[in-house]
Amino acid sequence: MADYEAFTLALADGSAKLELVLEFGGVVNGLELSDQRDDSRVSIIAGLNHRAELKNNSAYRGVPLFPVVNRLDSGRYTHRGKRYHLAINEPKLNNHLHGFLHTLTPTVAEHRVGNEQSSVALQYHYDGRFNGYPFPASVLIEYTLSHDALTVNFAVHNQHDKSIPAGIGWHPYFQLGCPVDQLQLKLPAVERIGVDERMLPTGETYAYDDFKQLTDIGTRQLDTCFRLAKPWRNKPARAALLLWSKATQQGIEVWQHSGPQANNYVQLCIPPDRRSMAIEPVSCNINALNTGDGLVHIEPGCTWATSSGVKLTSQPALS
Repeated sequence: MADYEAFTLALADGSAKLELVLEFGGVVNGLELSDQRDDSRVSIIAGLNHRAELKNNSAYRGVPLFPVVNRLDSGRYTHRGKRYHLAINEPKLNNHLHGFLHTLTPTVAEHRVGNEQSSVALQYHYDGRFNGYPFPASVLIEYTLSHDALTVNFAVHNQHDKSIPAGIGWHPYFQLGCPVDQLQLKLPAVERIGVDERMLPTGETYAYDDFKQLTDIGTRQLDTCFRLAKPWRNKPARAALLLWSKATQQGIEVWQHSGPQANNYVQLCIPPDRRSMAIEPVSCNINALNTGDGLVHIEPGCTWATSSGVKLTSQPALS
């Protein structure tokens, strides 16, 4: 039995379930979708089993990302001519990592249960409490669950009196019931982001065709950021990757809305146990608060929205 309190979003017939842990920032800690071939439930999120693990979530499993996506060099950046410093939470590389939204406890703003769709909206009220980001904002994350899919909609409303810089995304670890080494991967057209020894971007991008077709992952190591290649990031579109199991003839399609001020980057990371893969649809590049690469500036009183999601599929080709 779990030793933590979770919020469960489910369809009325119980055929799909989403577990959110509000106390630890609204962590997505479990997701079961329905296999349309036999109506069985398939667990596709590698979550954490105990309260102590959730409290010390060093791999940031399932956390929402805001206002920093990935790493921020030394935790420092400049906005409107003023220097700011966010806490170093990756001391080995002297970086700030993933922002602070996961340190806030959201409230349930809306909860609906249905036979075909259920949804919940989590509201985060940020009052500008951190000196490194003294810009009040309201963040709303809406999860919409269907039998075989989950859609995640983010909306950030600027409550500051000037524009604020922001990146946003989510950090799920996906699984398909076996080691990642036994799975295949297919990516949309992407460019690999070059990084230095501190995992910060060098400014170089590289052509990347390793997973242009559905390809065995094998023993490859991945902790890599990719930028969607043209034309994905130039106009509104829906880009997707496929993680596939040959053994079960089943996979997950992880998608993100791309285009101007949308989710034009994705980070892939295989943890040391190789039982899952972090697939992170995000809006900006590593260190974007300094480089401006994909960074969005939200004007006072305005709302910026992005979306991504995942679908369980028995089709090896992307739709």
